[in-house]
Amino acid sequence: MRPKSDPSLHETALLTEGLGDLRQILPIRDRAQRKIGPTELLPKKLPLFSQSVQEAKILSGLGFTDVRVLADSGTDFNGIHLFRTDCDHGSSNLVTMDGYRDCGFSEKASGVVFESNLEKTRFYLAGDTIYCQYVVDAIEKYTPGVVVVNAAGAQFPLGHLLIMNQYDVRSLMRHFPEIDVIATHVEGVSHATVTRPVLRKFARENNLNRLFIPNDGQTIEF
Repeated sequence: MRPKSDPSLHETALLTEGLGDLRQILPIRDRAQRKIGPTELLPKKLPLFSQSVQEAKILSGLGFTDVRVLADSGTDFNGIHLFRTDCDHGSSNLVTMDGYRDCGFSEKASGVVFESNLEKTRFYLAGDTIYCQYVVDAIEKYTPGVVVVNAAGAQFPLGHLLIMNQYDVRSLMRHFPEIDVIATHVEGVSHATVTRPVLRKFARENNLNRLFIPNDGQTIEF
């Protein structure tokens, strides 16, 4: 789906199998201060879902003509209801926030809950976040059956988590043992500290039997 030479594509969730069949795209990370390379590859009429009015203006400024802002109360698209959720992608960490300011980056990120009458349960894409009260609140509010977490343990700066690591995943699954959890981003970003073998070993040792750690290109059905 994505060329490995373009790491910024890791920051985007694509709701399709590939660019040749692309129907819509959902950015889940604010890159307002960066030049967004992948946007040059996308059709300008493609529906884009933005996490904020500010981000929507930036995307519109890049030439996209169908930019829609995700609402906390829900946004409908082709029979699927999308609900934006909050993330902590370093926003509670004073050291990380200092680093963001130094680099001109934004800490803003969002998760999304997907709901469809054709599915038996809701699907929660937690987004770029550590395990925090935002995640707990989203799970308690929407009661998803499947949660996808970015579990690479990425840090910025060194020693300061931006997304979940294996211990975040364990805490989430201890508090919500009835949920199936899919770990993504593992080995997918340069500042990751968690690999698939590390996470799989940790899952076995901690009896995280409902944790799925897919390989690249693998499909999981529930």
